[in-house]
Amino acid sequence: MAEKMLGSAYDKEDEGDVVERGRPSPRPKDAATLILLRRDESQPRILMGKRSGKHAFMPDKYVFPGGRVDPQDGKAPSLTELHPKTAAKLQIKCRRTPRSFALTAIRETFEETGLIVGKARDIGGARPEGWGDYYALGAAPCL
Repeated sequence: MAEKMLGSAYDKEDEGDVVERGRPSPRPKDAATLILLRRDESQPRILMGKRSGKHAFMPDKYVFPGGRVDPQDGKAPSLTELHPKTAAKLQIKCRRTPRSFALTAIRETFEETGLIVGKARDIGGARPEGWGDYYALGAAPCL
């Protein structure tokens, strides 16, 4: 049940989202994230970062590293591929390849944290746009 705010151009929905009336809802974007869990101490730790307050989407929120799927992400060479069962789960109701989502999560984690999910290896070949810094370190992603 939506609660209307008088004198405002916004409707407040019960999920806490704010939607501007008279404008179309933004179209969802394909995105991927990676949840990194560290268990080398007595208590597990999870890697998260705080979004800038200047972001239109989820400002000042703590999130896992991740972001929008870029068209070239699925073309990035990797040392290993997804397990077929994992790929099948990611393919459900999806217009992109599961590989694209996995590689996006790896690229975004690297861009946001500097962490490499992969192995030291130069696999040569073309380097898709957005992946130059990752491959320049002599690393190759492992899915």
